[in-house]
Amino acid sequence: LTGVTQAGTPTASGLSDFDYQQLSNLSMGFKDLNQLCTVNKVPIPSEIMEHFNHIKCHCMMGLFPEIGRAWLTIDTDLYIWTYENARDVAYFDGLSQVIISVGLVTPKPGLFVADVKYLLILTTPIEIVVLGVTFGDANNGTPNRSLSAQNCEEMQLMHTPIFVLNTDNVAIMCVQGTDDGRIFLGGRDGCLYEVSYQAESNWFGKRCRKINHSQGLMSHLVPGIFKIFSETDSVEKITVDNTRNLLYVLMSKGSIEAWDLGKDAGSTRRIARLSYKEIISSASMILRTIDPAVFHPITAICPLTLDDSSSLHLVAIAESGITGNLLLTKPKLVHSAHFIQGSLLMISRQQQDQDLLTCLSSEQFQSQHNLVESTTYMPLDGQVWAIADVMRKDRVSITTPLRKAQNPRKVALLTNQGVHIVSILQSVDILQQLLVGCHGPHNEAVKMYFSKQTEPEACATALLLACRESFRGTEVGDWATQSFILYGGEPYFDAPI
Repeated sequence: LTGVTQAGTPTASGLSDFDYQQLSNLSMGFKDLNQLCTVNKVPIPSEIMEHFNHIKCHCMMGLFPEIGRAWLTIDTDLYIWTYENARDVAYFDGLSQVIISVGLVTPKPGLFVADVKYLLILTTPIEIVVLGVTFGDANNGTPNRSLSAQNCEEMQLMHTPIFVLNTDNVAIMCVQGTDDGRIFLGGRDGCLYEVSYQAESNWFGKRCRKINHSQGLMSHLVPGIFKIFSETDSVEKITVDNTRNLLYVLMSKGSIEAWDLGKDAGSTRRIARLSYKEIISSASMILRTIDPAVFHPITAICPLTLDDSSSLHLVAIAESGITGNLLLTKPKLVHSAHFIQGSLLMISRQQQDQDLLTCLSSEQFQSQHNLVESTTYMPLDGQVWAIADVMRKDRVSITTPLRKAQNPRKVALLTNQGVHIVSILQSVDILQQLLVGCHGPHNEAVKMYFSKQTEPEACATALLLACRESFRGTEVGDWATQSFILYGGEPYFDAPI
């Protein structure tokens, strides 16, 4: 699937027309196939839009997918609103300095009252403020303790901060939390910080403190007197792979760091660092016919979990559209990227006020030995500020292959117009499009689609569609059953080895 050999030798894809195909190539040129589908578009609430006219200094936008909300900062004020259900707008105006970064983290268990479900981190040039987030019934004001209902309940911010820390004159560029409640900060000085907090103060330390994990490394590499004259390489982005307990840092000059988080702040250590020159040198050795200039700059990183790959850990994306895999028709001016269950989404600047969404997916080529992906494009209404998964409302912790196949993946794209929710269709959805477009299975396009998959994959896809509750007793369900019989091949017994 990844194109990586058993010996670990790196390979390249994208130099062949076969590596990145339009979906129409899989079905005799059938033009109506699309792997991206708009689910909903939710505009920014009018009461928030009114405040845009009063921007004096700084404005930012982002998403909190854990609670189904988007956020917007205008100078010193923060606005938060829902983008899937009934409209709920919350705001916080208790700061005197401009907000420069925002984060939402699940707190460590047992440290706060049960009503505090999340910690909201706001940073300004001089301080780091940690607020408690609760959810209550809008009718009677009682706290809601059901995680599954938080998307539609009223969000409340505690007026009094839980913690306030000094930044020591280092601007915090980004905030990232882990599943177990740890809070990491990326500084403009290029250092990785952590907000370490506990239930109460003790003889050995304060209740909350800021730890500089990079301090020992920086002081060892650069003597203090030279830091004054050195050019800063600030932290651009922090991402976390909770399945491996790893953290990745993308620096503004393109270098990438990997950190082992350990059990606590005392055991966190940097395990690898690749400078931008090292990345370019390695990539140029693999792609000798490609101009090294196309790799500059690296604008996004996406961690791969253990479910995504057992051997690969991270995808890095350059502004030119170069990823770990090379495209022939690359999107230009890529500024954001997101990886979700085998699909890579890239956001590129198409026009001055309009972005383009590019989806690369290996969904249709699971049986290929090397990486082969389909490409789909979707013009967007405005400029994208953030992209995140849309969390399932049932919050079921047990994930099975059948559950993944039955539930389409959704992402939320926050633009300057609102939130654009997009569904990334899977093989079963593509087959449904084909059957509906061809008015049944008796068509060469459907037959060719089946021939592109192995027999087990084709049979499983047809059966998933035929057995969907919503299609039982319908034409689509009957067509899926017929296609299973027509193109599923002959039955055979596959004895275990």
